[in-house]
Amino acid sequence: MKNKTLKEKAYISIYNLLINNVVGPNEIFNLSDIERHIDIGRGPIRDALNELCNENILKVLPRYGYQVVPIDSKELIEMINFREIIECESLSRNWNLLMNNKEIVEVLKYDHIIVKNNIDFFEEWDNNVRFHKTILSISNNRHIINYLDDTMKKMLRFFVQNYSERWEELNKNVYTNDHEIILQAILDENKEKAIKHLSYDIKGFKRE
Repeated sequence: MKNKTLKEKAYISIYNLLINNVVGPNEIFNLSDIERHIDIGRGPIRDALNELCNENILKVLPRYGYQVVPIDSKELIEMINFREIIECESLSRNWNLLMNNKEIVEVLKYDHIIVKNNIDFFEEWDNNVRFHKTILSISNNRHIINYLDDTMKKMLRFFVQNYSERWEELNKNVYTNDHEIILQAILDENKEKAIKHLSYDIKGFKRE
C-alpha cells in the first residue's frame, strides 16, 4: 500500500474533525482554526479544504472562511430511497450467485452485528455499512459499491449533524434485529423474506 500524501493525510484529518463534530455544521472556521488541530503544513491543509469544497462537504464563505454543508431530511429520504432500489434489486438479481457463494454467506454469518443497547455510535455505523456492502458485493459491480460507499458516508454526516447526541434513543426506536432476520432468511434460502427485511432495514429511519 502506498504512503499517503500530505494532502491525503490532511483530508482524512479534517474529515474526522467534521465527523466527530469538532467543527459543527453552523460553525464558521478558517485555515488557522484547522491548523490548531492538525500538525500538517498550511499548503496541504488548504488543498484538502479545496477538495472538500469540490465534493460539496464544505462551502467557502468569502472573507470569512469555511462552513460545513448541512444535509437536510429531504436529502436523507432521497438517499434511503436510492439505497432501497439499488440494494434490493441487486439482491434479487444476484440471489442465485449468493446461494452459491459460501464465502460471502460465511462473512455475513460470523461478521454481522446484532444491534445492542449503548453500542458506540461509530462502531454501530461501521458494522451497518459492512453488512450492507457485503451483501452488495455479490453484484461484483464496483460502480454500485462505490455509490453505496459515498451514500453511506453522506448519511453518516447527516446523523452526526442531527442525531449523534441521542443515537442510543434513536437506535432503540428505529433499528431492530433486521440484520439477523436477513441473515437467517439467506441461510434458509428464503429470497422473498430476505429482500423484504433488507428493504425494511434500509428504511429504518423513515419509520422514526
